[in-house]
Amino acid sequence: MPDRRSHPFTISSQHRSDLGVALLPGHTVVATLALTPRVQMTPEEITYLGSGELRHQWGLGIGPDPCNKLYVMHRAVQGSFENARLVIGFKTNIGKTTSDECHNCGYGPTTTTYSGAKLGVIVVSRSTDGQTLSVRGYDLLGVNLLTSEYHATVPEHWEGDCSISLRGDNCFASGVMTT
Repeated sequence: MPDRRSHPFTISSQHRSDLGVALLPGHTVVATLALTPRVQMTPEEITYLGSGELRHQWGLGIGPDPCNKLYVMHRAVQGSFENARLVIGFKTNIGKTTSDECHNCGYGPTTTTYSGAKLGVIVVSRSTDGQTLSVRGYDLLGVNLLTSEYHATVPEHWEGDCSISLRGDNCFASGVMTT
């Protein structure tokens, strides 16, 4: 059994952090909420995306740098996590590696694998050959699978780098990530 490490997290307002660990072939990262997240609405808390959109979300980024990632986001709908979605999509900017280079460009279409209020656990697994990422979402207890399983091929230009990051926009969320 692989060694497991826990990383407690708290997200508030605009949050970006790299864990400093990679999702290795055959391994899994699990993000477990302590409580249902809430949106942040005070003027001091609100930040806008580069597109100008106001979005309330938290989730995981898997990929080599801020310009090239698979984002798995628990996103509020109309300002409420009672109507949330698990949204998955790639950001791809080949040849660019910093936010200053790619800004908010390169986001592809997203896939919604769940809509509802009960999401509490996000799981991203990497196949033993390192070529495939799989995403699942469970209820707050981590018992009931709520989503259809989503599979994505690790892009060739990542050169196998599946670093794990945590992102939050205009919400408060807390929990533990286990790698």
